Amino acid sequence: MDIDGVLADQVGAVLKVIEEEYGQKYCKSDINRAHWTFDGMELWSEIGRLLADPEYTRNLPLIEGSQRGVKQLIHHDVFVVTARRPNAEEATKQWLNKLYKQIVEPHHVYYALYQLLQYPLTRNKDTSI
Repeated sequence: MDIDGVLADQVGAVLKVIEEEYGQKYCKSDINRAHWTFDGMELWSEIGRLLADPEYTRNLPLIEGSQRGVKQLIHHDVFVVTARRPNAEEATKQWLNKLYKQIVEPHHVYYALYQLLQYPLTRNKDTSI
């Protein structure tokens, strides 16, 4: 499962920052394409800038119901994938462990980076990549 838009409310968080830093208020429904721009800047570039800040990354809000949804997968291997860049890896793992550890710790969970390299979020002796 993906992180942004499935587990984390990345769009809601970045829109809040855009309002705070640039004084421009937008709604999620305003974003109608992957390369959406505001004031001549791409949303994707702003997200990349923000994800480089570990504090921002560790405090992203959850998508409503995502923990409940992950809990329903308790008897399956869960693969967490993302297009986030490597500079957000450590803070992303901390975020996942903080918000999903009680749900997924006993299960096989993998974190796939921007380059699609796999790193275990949790690992037991029987789990190998």
